[in-house]
Amino acid sequence: MPRLAEQTPFTDYHAGIVVGAIWMVVLSLALFFVPGVNGLIAGLVGGYLVGSLGRAMMAAVLPALIVAVGLWVLLAAIGMPILGFFAGAAITVLIVLAELGLFLGAALGAIVHQIVHHA
Repeated sequence: MPRLAEQTPFTDYHAGIVVGAIWMVVLSLALFFVPGVNGLIAGLVGGYLVGSLGRAMMAAVLPALIVAVGLWVLLAAIGMPILGFFAGAAITVLIVLAELGLFLGAALGAIVHQIVHHA
């Protein structure tokens, strides 16, 4: 029977984009009392977990897209799809602008992952 490789801190591990996004959201909410730094820390952890710059950016954008689509679906369900589209687009832009620290942290976390695991 083959043995499973042990996971160590230096094992090259990539979490999924959704897992990275969940970590980013949870840490950002948990550190709400330090605005600006909360997004940076959450982005570092999420970006490090997903492992590459492109995947880290996807994980950072995913929550904003989910909120935008959810708002559109909610307003479309009550008969206001055009209002839902514009409200969703506005919320997406607002979230992206407000979470610049999250994007910076995600990029730095992905770069650190690349340096640690591929050096």
